Amino acid sequence: MVKALHQGVLIPEALALLAPQADKWYVDGTFGRGGHTQAVLETGAKVIALDCDETAIAYGQSKFVPQITQGKLKLVRSNFAKLSYLLDQQSIKPTEVGGYLFDFGTSVDQIKAEKRGFSFENSQDPLDMRMDDRLGVKASDLVKLLTARELAEVLRIYGGEDRAWRIAKLVEHAKKTNPELLETVGGLVSIIENAKPRKNSHLHVATKTFQALRIVVNDELTAITDLVGQLPKLAASGAVVVFISFHDGEDRIIKHQLTSWENQGLGEKLTKKPITPSETEVKSNIRSRSAKLRGFKFIRN
Repeated sequence: MVKALHQGVLIPEALALLAPQADKWYVDGTFGRGGHTQAVLETGAKVIALDCDETAIAYGQSKFVPQITQGKLKLVRSNFAKLSYLLDQQSIKPTEVGGYLFDFGTSVDQIKAEKRGFSFENSQDPLDMRMDDRLGVKASDLVKLLTARELAEVLRIYGGEDRAWRIAKLVEHAKKTNPELLETVGGLVSIIENAKPRKNSHLHVATKTFQALRIVVNDELTAITDLVGQLPKLAASGAVVVFISFHDGEDRIIKHQLTSWENQGLGEKLTKKPITPSETEVKSNIRSRSAKLRGFKFIRN
């Protein structure tokens, strides 16, 4: 088993809100490398963990053999958008579930993995970006299919890219003159570098573009919207839901939804403002710096 590079974010804070009970199941909707799952298991509670990435499930099956054998952990390769169906398939009743955790970040292991297309470091990698290789459209397909106007809109909305139009126009030019550039990570990065001056910033010039393409390729915000639409019908009274977001698009959906649930009398927010990582955590794990945690407790009258 290869050692995981990824570090779970805000684990003690998430655990404090979930307050796991030994006789309950807890859903880790974004298993990754199992940091949150392990923390819940260590309390004596049981976990059903989901991940659409085959490598994440394979890692979990190798690392957590005793817990799987003892029936303490169920690992399922699937997107959390199918949560209701999956719980039913696993014969787990909503009243048996004490809490739900969803960490929307991309794992370091995914970013660093070769031939996945997430990392700027692997310039010869195919421009893929699919978390689930069963999906049909890769990032290279997307940039070829979209018009310059459509691509610019994607980069602005999902990446907050202020040079979106310039990048989109250069991509359009590459389609006609050098389409091979759109097949690899390095090719797209070179286009972005021509569109954007390098600044003294911790962000790579291609960060926002890659974020936007990854979100659209994996339909991430639609999956979150589908998920929060299921939870009010699914969660039993007393169940706690914890969300960890990493960019404004994710957090905006969650913030709005928690307010809506509270206004409908479905329960109460456990976090009036989002919990963010401590200085100590950010120093030890720089990728945690943008994380925001929000929690909600469902209460049925």
